[in-house]
Amino acid sequence: MSRFHGFLLAGLARLLEADRRDIVMGDLAELNLGPLRSLGELCGLIARQQVNLWKAWRPWLALLGIVGLVGIRLNFLASSLTMTPWRNLSTYLKYGARYERGLTGSEEFIVWISVAAAVMLWSWTAGFAFTSLSRKTVPVAGALLCLAWLCSIVPVAVRSRFVLPWFYILLWLIPSMVFFLPAIWGAKRAFRRGDLPLRQAIVLLVITGGAIAVVTWTSGWPEAALERWSEGAIREGMPWFQRLLRNLFLSLPAAWIVASSARNSSMLWRLDR
Repeated sequence: MSRFHGFLLAGLARLLEADRRDIVMGDLAELNLGPLRSLGELCGLIARQQVNLWKAWRPWLALLGIVGLVGIRLNFLASSLTMTPWRNLSTYLKYGARYERGLTGSEEFIVWISVAAAVMLWSWTAGFAFTSLSRKTVPVAGALLCLAWLCSIVPVAVRSRFVLPWFYILLWLIPSMVFFLPAIWGAKRAFRRGDLPLRQAIVLLVITGGAIAVVTWTSGWPEAALERWSEGAIREGMPWFQRLLRNLFLSLPAAWIVASSARNSSMLWRLDR
């Protein structure tokens, strides 16, 4: 067995359950099936394990609820954060002035940083809840999450092929910093240590509630500025209660984390008694 082949088999074997991993690797070493056949046997075993795991409801809730609904929406918000620095930089390079939409520079920064911070928080909770729900199906569901992220970035890059090169840096850097990396961080935290203690989960939910309030408030500033500039002639934008509902939807993973921690704490309390 070559070093590369052994490294590849060891990496794939990590997708197996811990109590079966050593047994499978020992059997493959004893049978000496050859590189291709041993790789095929291991991949087949992993595929059969994944099929059995996907018969439960939790992986589907992680895939459809976290990845399909919350994750895609967070990815869209993270990508939209690229446009504010892009508009300001391109306007400054062309005209030597800041892009104006009725807000002061400080207000523009507050709006942007509040959304960015909230997306980072929501992404962390989504990654944590996603891993807690999927657990052993994390490799498959995680690959689909990465694919959804790439599919949303690539079309924007293709449509923007005539834009200055540094636009692509913003296009990849900002979503990675505010969405992808926090989601991975939350997923690693859940994978290594399990559920949060109830007290920490409640603190997380309180912080999430504060983020909801701030983002719901500041996200209405651009529409209010446009209405003032037009002297009431233009009344566009989403009503505050619709913005609130949208932000509450993105905070569902945080609520699930609290519910899961409360359930585990209740079970431990019953066992202690």
